[in-house]
Amino acid sequence: MSVAVTSSSSSSSAHSHMGRSRSPEDEKYYLRFDDDAKLRDWMFDTQTQLRSLDIQAIFHGYDLFPIHFPSKGEQESKDVYFYKLNIHDKSTLPELLVEKYDVVHVRYMSIVILGQQWEGAFGNCLGFLEPGGVMIWEEILFDEFEMSDRLEYPHAARIFDMGVAMFIRNGLLLNCSPKLTPLFETNFQQSTQTKFSTTNLNEDWQRLQAKNMYMVTREMLMKKLEAGAKEEAAEELGFGSADEAIETADLSMEDYRKGCLTNMTICQWIGEGFGG
Repeated sequence: MSVAVTSSSSSSSAHSHMGRSRSPEDEKYYLRFDDDAKLRDWMFDTQTQLRSLDIQAIFHGYDLFPIHFPSKGEQESKDVYFYKLNIHDKSTLPELLVEKYDVVHVRYMSIVILGQQWEGAFGNCLGFLEPGGVMIWEEILFDEFEMSDRLEYPHAARIFDMGVAMFIRNGLLLNCSPKLTPLFETNFQQSTQTKFSTTNLNEDWQRLQAKNMYMVTREMLMKKLEAGAKEEAAEELGFGSADEAIETADLSMEDYRKGCLTNMTICQWIGEGFGG
């Protein structure tokens, strides 16, 4: 059995995990990334579950930023392997793929796919599948975020609101359904679309999701401050100064450590391919 995952964040992957699209000069990764996070990976968890059922599988994960990758020893011990790849760059696929995959898992790509890029990115992912394989694609519905007690966690609430405002300005609150549903209906023998909330996860996983969203939002803030005049950018984001923006982001991390949770609704498409 082989599995493929494409994702814009390090919290998920499988036999194939393709990462964010950035220019070569933007190769540096700006998130605060701890070593422990490298082992909190969808592929490792899934591999453990499959092995408990005596199901053998090989997982390949792809990401644009190798800083995410666990050690070679950890990869080999789990049959989980990672490679650098850009979801938009089809020319890199043949040299990496020596076989196709039974499952492709795509996650949170709307953050990095522009309107005119959806069909191309979808086609690249589709090229990973064996005939009769299954593709799973998940996207966050940014207009359905939820967070815990805003009065108890004011710094996280402020950063949260800033992030949502930036998502709106960047056009990321647009419904992905008009883009993905026709692609699934056209390219698969059978397809389904469902929604679920991270509130149904256990608390540890909710906390991991909250941390992931904090990291993405903080990266957006830092990139905004670094893109031009810091003070003007801070004012545009609703802060009195760049120092205040950075301090608030740091304090919001403390709120998450104290127990603040950020939950989201996720839309999932599943397509079953035509047999070969």
